Amino acid sequence: MLDNGNFVVYNESSDIIWSSFYYPTNTMLGGQNLYAGSELFSNVSKTNSSTGLFRLKMQEDGNLVLYPKNTIDKYTEASWASGTDGLGQLHVYLNYAGLDGVFRLYSHHFDSVYKTSILWAAPDSYNCPKGFCGFNSYCTVHDNQSICRCLPEVDKKILENMVKVGLWCVQDEPALRLSMKSVVMMLEGITDVSIPPCPTSS
Repeated sequence: MLDNGNFVVYNESSDIIWSSFYYPTNTMLGGQNLYAGSELFSNVSKTNSSTGLFRLKMQEDGNLVLYPKNTIDKYTEASWASGTDGLGQLHVYLNYAGLDGVFRLYSHHFDSVYKTSILWAAPDSYNCPKGFCGFNSYCTVHDNQSICRCLPEVDKKILENMVKVGLWCVQDEPALRLSMKSVVMMLEGITDVSIPPCPTSS
């Protein structure tokens, strides 16, 4: 283990044959580089360092691009890009990919109390990246952090009535289908919704 945090393996000639700095995960240390073709991955959570939802890739064309984890390297899949393609093979150092897909450069202060502050972040708008929140949730931003929230709870009786009305509207027999007036009255709770027969067509 070197003083800079790099874990290395030497051969009998004292040549480095493996280095942890060549395989970054979610954090980069001083002296570590993110070379062309390499990528960082976000964590699952603050306490779980397994691979999370995002990956930040230094592409061969010099463009630093943020993608959702299980996507191909195509611009239509990108959540953010540095716009540095065409500048040759570049590399990045001393950075961190957060849980929310925002890539941040931190400053560390070792005074009487240890503190960190964000010097730079991309995307700098702290918007909600693609794929951050799953189905049945939406994304908000609080204190420069993307947060997933659940959709408001729906009254089960209202939901049940909506499903029943929907089943009445797809009946195979046109005479059994509801009129628009009946649909509105049922959905507004003016009239009761009876249990519809099961549609027979596939």
